[in-house]
Amino acid sequence: MEDITLIMGSVFPVPAVKGGAVENLIENIAKAQEKEKKVNLNIICAYDFNAEKIAKEKFKNTNFNHIKVGKINKFIDQCISFVATKIFHKKNVMAYSYIFQRLGYYRKISSLLHKKDFGKIILENSTGLYLALKWKKNYLKYEGRYYYHCHNEFPGTYGCSEIIKSTKKIICVSNFIANSIANLMNMPSDKFIVLRNCIDVKRFSNELNFDEKRKLKEKYGIKDNEKILLFTGRITPEKGVKELVESLKNISNQNY
Repeated sequence: MEDITLIMGSVFPVPAVKGGAVENLIENIAKAQEKEKKVNLNIICAYDFNAEKIAKEKFKNTNFNHIKVGKINKFIDQCISFVATKIFHKKNVMAYSYIFQRLGYYRKISSLLHKKDFGKIILENSTGLYLALKWKKNYLKYEGRYYYHCHNEFPGTYGCSEIIKSTKKIICVSNFIANSIANLMNMPSDKFIVLRNCIDVKRFSNELNFDEKRKLKEKYGIKDNEKILLFTGRITPEKGVKELVESLKNISNQNY
């Protein structure tokens, strides 16, 4: 069987004990691997005690590499985050919370890729991961065997433009993302594949009867004439929940 290695971003682990849309997606792939065993699947991701424990207990057909980052890196990031948010009042907290942890994470992955052959590798939605290919010249070792799975527009190239252009295929969740990156990087369209995210619609199509609705409203203190807005995501500034709530002020009752 073919060796396939999924390399995650540096913040959230797999299994997705701390959330994360991409992390949940990859956990589902690992669950499918438990049943189908079509490839030799490796997952490289951030360390978390509970995630590592669950991985050992429940995933027998997937090899996990949970990467630990040093305490010094975390301490430096805490200092940077404090200065950025408390003194300079920066709003994008995530951008300042993991700078040195990310660099440490990429360094360890770079060494791991250099020491062992991981077959075909897929970088999961973090362009900074290209640094792990740049360092130790891993992009030469994995030439023609590295891919990028893209859910968002590129925030930057981190000095890896040529390595990005040499990616075997960039797998995008939409035509919009594919066209955006193709234009930004001046790359040909045949470098891109569109693979849309999917959901199990059956999980979201259950109809509640009158009594079930009433009980839910009573549980959460919702009055019969109140409108309900459902937000699904982490309650963090970059997810835009504040803007979502504020936008409701511009919607009249007739259109709501």
